[in-house]
Amino acid sequence: MNRTVLMAVAGGLAALAVVAGAVFLLTRGGDETPAADETDAPAASVEIVDPVGDLIRGDDAPAPLDPDRPRLIAGAPDPAYGAFQRGLYLEAVEHATPLAEAGNAPAQTLLGLIYSQGLGVPQDIEAGFRWFSAAAEGGDAFAQFAMGQAYLEGLGVEPDPVAAAGFFERAATQGNAQALYNLGLMTLAGDVRQRDPQLAADYFSRAAEGGVADAQYELAHLYMEGEGVILSDPIANSWLRRAAEAGHIDAQLEYAIRVFNGIGLFANEEAAAIWFERAAESGHPIAQARLAILYLYGAGVPADPVAAGKWYLLARAAGLTEPTLEAFFADLPPAQQAAATDAANRWMSGDPIAPAPLRPAEPAE
Repeated sequence: MNRTVLMAVAGGLAALAVVAGAVFLLTRGGDETPAADETDAPAASVEIVDPVGDLIRGDDAPAPLDPDRPRLIAGAPDPAYGAFQRGLYLEAVEHATPLAEAGNAPAQTLLGLIYSQGLGVPQDIEAGFRWFSAAAEGGDAFAQFAMGQAYLEGLGVEPDPVAAAGFFERAATQGNAQALYNLGLMTLAGDVRQRDPQLAADYFSRAAEGGVADAQYELAHLYMEGEGVILSDPIANSWLRRAAEAGHIDAQLEYAIRVFNGIGLFANEEAAAIWFERAAESGHPIAQARLAILYLYGAGVPADPVAAGKWYLLARAAGLTEPTLEAFFADLPPAQQAAATDAANRWMSGDPIAPAPLRPAEPAE
């Protein structure tokens, strides 16, 4: 069992429901009671960021943190951690190693992070595991979380979900939000621990309050379904929006659908279009197809066949086809087809993993 599998168990049914509706879940109005104080347009100051990634084996070096933000590794020695934050990983190793060998848990955690990710040194998962293990025994919460991930995914050790849960529990006791989130997934799935939606909701709630967007998203779904918590669309919307504002792409899409349809809040096509565009710009093909529908019919945005064609071509390039949009694009005049294709290619040119350039459809004979 790995983290991806756990996430699929917790959120899979909701995701399947979204996919099954393809494009035409968009309706006008809804029969849910609106929340009068709900504001549904995204805040202008929202910063779109990537969802939290794997903290053990991420491919990219961590970006320097704002000096005013809490440290990832609480109590890490100043010279070692300062070098780490500046990307001077060898210097960080030099400062941290003697302290780690003397039993300093934050220094051990820092070395575990450096070696497990191969930051400035050859990647050594086993060495990273050893340093995390020592730090976890020394009571470091981040190291305990990292050990849980290691046992969950078999990083430097044979996979052992039961041991993983134990380490997550130890980290969660110290307030580690990611560990709380993983415990929520395990408790909701019921594979490693007895299934208990109410306890899972408690874990998700604490992780959500700690800023974990994935936990905010899962908690929203519990409120949508009334599983382990009361059934409440307004509360679900509140958590879904918080996840969306944190850059959770699926949350952006699902919140857009709820805003458009007026589920638990007043319907607002213009605000929904903004959220669809957020998710579409992040590369979500369903959001791209739905945004194409909005531009096709002028719902929440001015009608624009070229923009509709652009977003549908991008969705289609990602593997999503929709008969109505396919027929719409085929019937576009050749000049608009070419303009939409050019716009889609220009959008993809900023994507390092963009597929081969799209080609305009051949004019119908």
